[in-house]
Amino acid sequence: MDERKSIDKAFEESTFLLSEDAIHVVAPNTERAFVWWARDTQWAAGEGQGLWAECQADGPVLVVGVENQKYLFHAATCRFLDAHRQPASAYGVLGDVLWRLISRRLPELAFALIFSSPFSEGPGVSAGERAIASAVLRLGLPLEQVPERLRSELVCLAAVRRSTAALAHVPEDPRMQPVFLEVVKRYGDLNLVPPSMRDLEVCAAAVQRDSDAWYLVPPELTNRLRTRLAATSDVASSSRPLTLKTFK
Repeated sequence: MDERKSIDKAFEESTFLLSEDAIHVVAPNTERAFVWWARDTQWAAGEGQGLWAECQADGPVLVVGVENQKYLFHAATCRFLDAHRQPASAYGVLGDVLWRLISRRLPELAFALIFSSPFSEGPGVSAGERAIASAVLRLGLPLEQVPERLRSELVCLAAVRRSTAALAHVPEDPRMQPVFLEVVKRYGDLNLVPPSMRDLEVCAAAVQRDSDAWYLVPPELTNRLRTRLAATSDVASSSRPLTLKTFK
């Protein structure tokens, strides 16, 4: 394939998130496109090898171009690498360009870049929780990389919907009760909920999904839970439509 066709194919198989004089952000959608964008870097040792194989299954791989330099960003594995596969500081490299991403309606990418790199000391951002939640859900930004003060209910819900492994980093705080309630409604496993967060509503949802969850209900809630479930059952029974039977 000649050079012109290679370029056309790479562009065709990529999504351009932003293309301006100061910065270009591209998401290769295929390994072939990634290999083309990885030219003059150590990211790919050829098709079937390199960072594409390591990263793509966990979330999108992005190529960031700034000042004639290429960087690879993978939120799910907290990687922001230079052309030599060495860790770089996203905030140090991009600086004020990050705010341009926000103004261009790409806030989730900006916050993912700021918070995902352990080598980056980002500014004291009053971050929009919707932007962070989007970075967590869409880009795979690990919850543990989000400062704890910014782990709101919305952000934590986005994280556990992507992976239950994120539960280890959800604050054990009464405000997070809807997060744990969502987990038992979705997965029916009370084991996923820390004992301190097993309140009446969470336990009721778990038991209704899986009767084995009774063994994990705190003893002090057992009687109240039986009363609640019995009342729920009575209401359900009384609301069933009457049917006429014909006797011979």
